[in-house]
Amino acid sequence: MNEMVSLYFESSGKLYRIAVGEGYCGKFNNVSVGDDLRRLEKEFDVLFNDADDDFLLGKNGSILTGISFVTGHRSSLEDAPEQFIHFISIHDWTLR
Repeated sequence: MNEMVSLYFESSGKLYRIAVGEGYCGKFNNVSVGDDLRRLEKEFDVLFNDADDDFLLGKNGSILTGISFVTGHRSSLEDAPEQFIHFISIHDWTLR
């Protein structure tokens, strides 16, 4: 299955999530799929979300909503410091 771009719709047909994976060429803050997750630490606090096994971004004490990052380890950077981005999720969970 090709997971370069995956679209997720809720039951009424509203798009609530776009996930991009290997082969996707777009970037977020000059960081793309396949890059070391720690590159995001130049601009953000990278926070492991153990409820969903993904990473969230913090800045100035707030969490950026609508974006998260998935790696192959699904553990914190403290436990596994070298993690590479497998998927970037752009979403609005309120639409689910």
